[in-house]
Amino acid sequence: VTYAGPMFTSEFVTKFSERYSEYPEFASGNTFDIVRIFGRAIENGACTGEEVRSFISQVKDFNGALGIYSVQDGNDFRFPVTAKRIESGKF
Repeated sequence: VTYAGPMFTSEFVTKFSERYSEYPEFASGNTFDIVRIFGRAIENGACTGEEVRSFISQVKDFNGALGIYSVQDGNDFRFPVTAKRIESGKF
């Protein structure tokens, strides 16, 4: 089996695993990061959908659960993706 997808930062995996006693699922990091980005938008004064969208479109070098990434090309998130081969249950 070949796995291709985001790899969580070791800090996120450690904290998530300590809190929930399991490894984070695929969407866990995405959800964690977008909630943090929304929170930052609100902290920076965004009150309307347009203001939140404007804030998100300017995200640069965000240090999140998926690593460091930015928004590019019209609200397209670019973040590191890793491909690993799984053999005998191990990466």
